[in-house]
Amino acid sequence: MYLFLLITVVLVSFPHEALRNHINRLKSVEGELKCFEGGGPLPDRDAFKGGVRYYEVLLKYNNDSLVYGNLGFCHFYLGNYTQALASYRKAIEKEPQLYFYYWDMGLLNYYLGDFEKSRYFFERALFYIPVTSKYYDKMRSRITDSKNENIHHYLLACYYRLSQDREDTYIKLAQCHRFLNNPAKMFEASSAGLQYFPKSQKLYYYAGLSRFLQNDYKNAIANFNKALSLDSNDVKAYYYRGLCFEKTGQKIARMVDFAKVAAMGENEKSDKEKFIEMKRMHLNTELIVLRYFM
Repeated sequence: MYLFLLITVVLVSFPHEALRNHINRLKSVEGELKCFEGGGPLPDRDAFKGGVRYYEVLLKYNNDSLVYGNLGFCHFYLGNYTQALASYRKAIEKEPQLYFYYWDMGLLNYYLGDFEKSRYFFERALFYIPVTSKYYDKMRSRITDSKNENIHHYLLACYYRLSQDREDTYIKLAQCHRFLNNPAKMFEASSAGLQYFPKSQKLYYYAGLSRFLQNDYKNAIANFNKALSLDSNDVKAYYYRGLCFEKTGQKIARMVDFAKVAAMGENEKSDKEKFIEMKRMHLNTELIVLRYFM
């Protein structure tokens, strides 16, 4: 339904029939991209190329930061990282209060291997998450009387994504500090996140890993125990807990954990691959629609 509304927004905005027809041909790709952002299958490159053409046309008539952000989304998944960076910088320049641009820049820089920049942008995302939440609150107050139930659904989706992103941002900060070889900061990020998300398996895992790297094996074991109580299939948690048992002379416990690692196999993707797949960049179609109705 949201796609129908966006099509309406777009077509009303373009009075010339030829242009309207051109936009109508391009906009069909957005549904495929939105499905992918929500966890669906990876589209072929033509879908992302179509997205680039679509948003570039929109920018000629609608200089909205959200369109720049969506353009950056398409460029990223095409591997056009220079163009993606430029699009997100433009989005931030136009609306620096929206956290998800920093979030996407953090993911982009992580993928490029610049973990220091990635850390910086994820920290900025954390800072602006409450600011963006207040922006959503103002939007909610303006659409309270709307009879269109879908509009309220889109805003709820924005709130829900914000909540998920907040937890994932702490996780991603911990991962950045892992690659920056700063276990103390890794523990700081994990502990801060656990104050808000006390049932986050990944935050317990990184808290344990940071303790292990600081030779604090007793507390590392406690954190790995908690992580494994939340997800008993975490191979790496068993592995590092086994190393902790080895360091503390608990030979039988070590053998049990290593046996589990061997039985489960190390058929995991790399940390980088899991990082990218954990959450996808933001395609802010719902917000474009919401702004039209405000």
